[in-house]
Amino acid sequence: MFITGGNRGIGKATAKSLAAAGASPIAIGSRRADATSSSAMAEIFAAARSASRPPPTVIQVLVDVSSQPTIDAAAAELSGLFDGRLDILVNNAGYMAPAPEAFADQPGAEYAKQLDVNLLGAVRVTKAFMPLLLAGSDRTIILLSSVGCQILGYGLGAYGIAKLALCRLAEYMLLEHGRDGVVAYPVHPGGVRTPLARGLPDEIYGELRFLSPPVLLNSEADG
Repeated sequence: MFITGGNRGIGKATAKSLAAAGASPIAIGSRRADATSSSAMAEIFAAARSASRPPPTVIQVLVDVSSQPTIDAAAAELSGLFDGRLDILVNNAGYMAPAPEAFADQPGAEYAKQLDVNLLGAVRVTKAFMPLLLAGSDRTIILLSSVGCQILGYGLGAYGIAKLALCRLAEYMLLEHGRDGVVAYPVHPGGVRTPLARGLPDEIYGELRFLSPPVLLNSEADG
């Protein structure tokens, strides 16, 4: 399996959960090799150990979902390591502007970046990895959606539009590739205090409490 943005936040928590369930190999994508990635790998191994599972094979893959060359390189690398197959792709990498701003006030480049990373990044990665998925057995695509697809949040328009579009993207994956055995799920993980979302006001987490598993609401370390 391959998780984009797997070195932090929800991506890291997903990798740890998979390791605790005995999954292997696990590839985590990140834009750079740094202390965050090294720490994530250590936590993934620790999660497996705590669950009395064998140490998984964990592979760090450098990929920027806004950069097609790095995506293609990641697909080629994992194709070689995974014998040309991939069972599960988790499109987790995301981006949110540092502070909510109304449409007219937010710089155009910032608005476009949120659409590009959150929506088109998932499109690029899924298209590049589709041949590997079709050669795999599970053929599962997971798209990390958000409460942004369910409610209107002031100044969060680009983020919310992208997350809503991921839900429709999953539907089209099923419509157009269901006959190939592909399954696609948009997943809303709840109101999670990740590094990406720390610019949001505290009250939004209170509003989302009824939508979120309590274990996730105050999870600083795990996503």
